Amino acid sequence: MQESTAETPTCWGFTLEELQVEQSKDKDLTIIIEWLLEGNEPDEGILFLASPEAKYYWVNKELFQLSDGVLFKQKLSSKDLELVITNSL
Repeated sequence: MQESTAETPTCWGFTLEELQVEQSKDKDLTIIIEWLLEGNEPDEGILFLASPEAKYYWVNKELFQLSDGVLFKQKLSSKDLELVITNSL
């Protein structure tokens, strides 16, 4: 992946840092991002209270990966990766 800077945004129109910041603010993504970064599995109570979206991410956690600190999801039909976009973007 080509490095993205403030002067050179990614092809999505945002820098990698902007994508990382917005993804880290999304409460639905924090469970999966923390697991990918630190290997911490959430407590059962946290998962029970989590949104349907967060539960989906957790159940399908093997499909997610971080690349340059940005969260991507592997497509089911191929090995291609899709950028995980937050509602704030």
